Amino acid sequence: MRSYSRIIVIGGGIVGVSTLYHLAREGEEVLLLERLALTSGATWHAAGNVHTMSPYRSLSELQAYSLRLYDGLDEEIGQKVGSHVVGGFFLAQTKKRMEEFKYLAGKFRSMGLEYDLVSPSEIKSKFPLFFLFPIRVKPFPS
Repeated sequence: MRSYSRIIVIGGGIVGVSTLYHLAREGEEVLLLERLALTSGATWHAAGNVHTMSPYRSLSELQAYSLRLYDGLDEEIGQKVGSHVVGGFFLAQTKKRMEEFKYLAGKFRSMGLEYDLVSPSEIKSKFPLFFLFPIRVKPFPS
């Protein structure tokens, strides 16, 4: 095992591994130092949860880039990485939050990202199990 390198990445979480990957792809020799096991620190709690919903355009673009990268990684490295996009729902429980979602929907669409505003009946048709869980949703005040 090498014990020296011009470039050393400390931490094998999502940021460290991503930095290592991108530097190695550019032909750099990089050494990764991780205290325990890969993704055993702060990254473990995400457990594959990658989304593109951020109020910051640059962060949304970075997250979208990550999704595209993961989608083609199997072929690039010749090993299955288990990437599987399933989608998700964010619930607006206030008018203010719904207005924010409408704004974000326009922004995300301009970036080429899929983002739909859906009604409860559309959610039920796409994911009927969602309504098995007790959620208190009040209609928006008029």
